[in-house]
This record gives sequence, C-alpha cells and structure tokens, in this order.
Amino acid sequence: MKKTFLILLPAVVLTAGTGWYLWPSRQKPEPVAETAAPMTGPPPTRTMTDPGTIFKKAFWREPSAGDKIRRSGRHEWDDGGGITKWSWFLEVDASPELLKYLREDNSFGLVRAKSARLPEDRPSWFTFEPAEFNVLNSPRGNLQLIFSNQGHRLFACDSGRGFQRAATAPAAAASSTNASPAPASGRLPATSPPNPSP
Repeated sequence: MKKTFLILLPAVVLTAGTGWYLWPSRQKPEPVAETAAPMTGPPPTRTMTDPGTIFKKAFWREPSAGDKIRRSGRHEWDDGGGITKWSWFLEVDASPELLKYLREDNSFGLVRAKSARLPEDRPSWFTFEPAEFNVLNSPRGNLQLIFSNQGHRLFACDSGRGFQRAATAPAAAASSTNASPAPASGRLPATSPPNPSP
C-alpha cells in the first residue's frame, strides 16, 4: 500500500500542477491586433506610435509615473510644404495629478458636453459606453476629454489643420505707356488739399 501511494503521489502532483497551469484563467490572452476604421481620403503621410511623445503633444506635459498610457496614435498628413491635417487619440489610466490638471484646473478651457463627437476615422479601440463617461470639449475646436465616472480611465482625442499657407502675391499688372502712375499708398493723400481763394 505504501509503495502504491509513493508511486501515485508524483503522478497526482504532476497532473494537478499541469491542470492548474493550463486552467483558462492562467493563460495569457492573445494580443488583439489594433485596427482603425477606414480612412476617408488619402492615408496619412506619417503615423506616430510613441506613447510618451503623443501624450506630451496632447497635454503639453510629460506623463508622470502614475499615468499608464494604454493605447495611443497620431496621424499627420503632409503635402511637402508642411502639415495640412493631423489627429491623435489616447486611452490613459490617469494619475490624480493628471485628472486635476485636466478636469479641476481645466487647463485647456473646455466646457461640459452632453455627449462626445466621435471622429469617423478613430481607431477601433477608441470606444466606450457613453453612460459611464462624462465629456469636456472645446467650444471652438475638436479637443475632447472623456472621463470615466468610475475609476481613472480617460479617452482623449483632437484633430485639426496645419498652418494656413501664405497667400500668393498677385500678378503684376501690365504697364502701359499712357497709364498714369499708381497713387502712392500711405497715410497722406496723393494730392494737396484744396486751397480756397480769399
């Protein structure tokens, strides 16, 4: 009996250990491929994926040790003369300092909104249950901060155009030999004031 017990004990321990390791809750989930909604128009000329850089461009400050950037993405469209369009998206488990900076201090001058205006070309991961979040957005722009009612989850997005190009100089008018010279521009009139006779 003792010999049978000693022989079966390692087999039972090995089976139990294997079962515990292979139990579904212990298995690591397969990574989910990030996909974006189909872009309308031409694809971006540059895509940024560095979370720290995107966070800094979005919030004008470095992420703290308490800020966990879960997902991020920034797209830029360049026509060779400069950026003509850009957009970024962030999902962050925000630190109390970041929440204070964005919500209580309202560093970007945002106003409360009833619902978020979600861009059509947002990434597939940029989704949330609207009833569980409250929204601050820019009254004159596209910046949106979407705060979880429970916890520290923050979704943020913004988009815009690049710098407006300078106007091209008008073509010089063809000069004519009979044309009178163009009046000089300035503060004073081109002719003297009338001189009344006494």
